[in-house]
Amino acid sequence: MTAITRLLDTSTCLDIIRDRPVSLFEPFARLLPSLAVSAVTVEELRFGANRSARPPHHHAVADRFLGRLHILSFDADDAAEAARVRAELTARGQRIGALDMLIGGHCRRHGLILVTSDRDFRRIANLVIEDWRSPTPDP
Repeated sequence: MTAITRLLDTSTCLDIIRDRPVSLFEPFARLLPSLAVSAVTVEELRFGANRSARPPHHHAVADRFLGRLHILSFDADDAAEAARVRAELTARGQRIGALDMLIGGHCRRHGLILVTSDRDFRRIANLVIEDWRSPTPDP
């Protein structure tokens, strides 16, 4: 089994699902065996599907997408790391969304690279980030 090296954030997942931008497809296809999503991202995708005009359709799309990836469960140790992230940001007078804190802590605890175009994640210390939306993707 290939080792998991990268965690896709929710915005990256949505970009891939929506087929935009094209620059995401090559690294996604090449690195697919080593890609994962957090259970937190699964919640966000399911919430979006539930709130959509066509929930069954969007759940089916999510099923197809998520079926290709590893899904990392979120446990008490991940919660503790997310709490450290929150404390670090609070000490610096910075904030990011609550779910982004959970995803960032989850990723950092497992030593994974976070694939995201969301600049808020750059506030998290010691979190390695790749932005596949950039003109020259990192991987």
